Formats: sequence, structure tokens, C-alpha cells
Amino acid sequence: VVVATRDLAAAAMVAAAVASVVVPVGIGRRVLAPLTHHGEGEAFHVGAAVAFAWPAAVIAIADQVLVNGGPLLVMLGDGEDVGKVAGLVFAATMLVRIPVFVFQGLATSLLPNLTRLHAASEQALFRRAVLRAAAGLAGCAALIVVAVSLVGPEAMRLVYGAEYEAGRVELALLGGGVGFYLATSTFSQALLALDRGRIAAAGWVISAAVFLGAYFVSPGGELMRVAVAFAVGTAVAVPLLGLALARRGKES
Repeated sequence: VVVATRDLAAAAMVAAAVASVVVPVGIGRRVLAPLTHHGEGEAFHVGAAVAFAWPAAVIAIADQVLVNGGPLLVMLGDGEDVGKVAGLVFAATMLVRIPVFVFQGLATSLLPNLTRLHAASEQALFRRAVLRAAAGLAGCAALIVVAVSLVGPEAMRLVYGAEYEAGRVELALLGGGVGFYLATSTFSQALLALDRGRIAAAGWVISAAVFLGAYFVSPGGELMRVAVAFAVGTAVAVPLLGLALARRGKES
């Protein structure tokens, strides 16, 4: 049963990664086909659209590795209680990821607004918008770390049941990782608006790779390994994308 479960988890991860690229491409070809016909106004170039879309697809895949990779990595391991441990990891990550769902709504408006400011050459307003978003998310991250450090274990038992035990250190690391994740998302949105999607995608790929590597080399139980890997993996991308964004701002 454990072997079958591991195979199913691996197949699910591969299928999700492939579908996140194949499905948009398949649908996009039908949707974008009418736009390739000549008409009034500036011609639509499929190559330009693909140049923007493929970094976004890479970011989406790396994002799934960071956000949902922890429980799957646990499921791929050995042990009689692997399913129970994976459930604990999933519950802990879900508890501290609530702000991520809020940010997803913000992200839908952040990219078009930043793109509009860049197109209008409003560089001062662009930088101000990015800094305000980053400052707000930093404050949110600090609140998450404090909250889960104080009442995280109690909240786990209250929400999921007495058998779901998680340490304050693990939850604090996951909370810090959420803060780094939100900062990475903000900086990558800004880079996409500046037509620097390749740099943003590279940062996310590095982050996902560090996450996977840190999980396999970190000591401790599965939850601690996932927490350390998530915190380290997301933290790596923040200075990389932040410096790239600052360098692009000096060029403008």
C-alpha cells in the first residue's frame, strides 16, 4: 500500500507539472489564433506572447513545488506512519499559509497595475507601489511568525484535533517561509511588469531547487525538514530578485 501511495504521489506531482504547461498551451492556441489575423491596429505577435508566458509557466511550476511539495516529499519516503506524518505536514503548512490565499487576490491586481505604471514611465510611482507592497507583506510575515510561535501548537490541536502535534520552532520556520514566499511573489510580479520574466523565473527555479536539496540534507523529523527547507528555499530568492529589481530600477 505504501509503495502504491508513493507511486501515486509521484505521478500526481508529474501530472500537475505537465498539465500546468500543456493545458494552457493547448487552450491558448485556440484562444489566440483569431488574434494572429491582420486587422486594424498593431499586429499581434505570438512570439512576444510566448516570451512572456513561458517564464510565468516556469514560475507556476516552481510555486507548486514550494507550496505543495512538502507533503509529497514525505509521502515518497519510507515508514509505516508516512501517511499520518504527511497529513501532519499538510495541516501545519495549511495553517500558516492562510495569508497566501489572501495574497493571490492581491496578485491579480498587482501585475496589471505595475505594468500600467511602467508603460506610463511612472518609475517613481512604480517603486513606491512595490515598496509599499513589500513593507505590508513584511509586517504581515512578522505577525504570522509571532502568532504561530505563541499559539501555533494550540491552534493545530483546536483546528485539526489532539493528534496533530507541531512544535513552535517548526511553525515559526514555516511562518517565516511564508513571509519570504510573499516577498518573492511581489518582486517577481514587478519583474514581470518590467519585462524581466526570465530573471523572475530563474529566481523561482533556484528557490525550488534549494527547497528540494535542503529537505534531503536537513536533520530531524519530516516536519522540521520541510519547515527548514521551505524557509531556506524561499529566503534564497528574496535577495536574488530584490537585487535584480533594484538594478533594473537604476537602469530606468
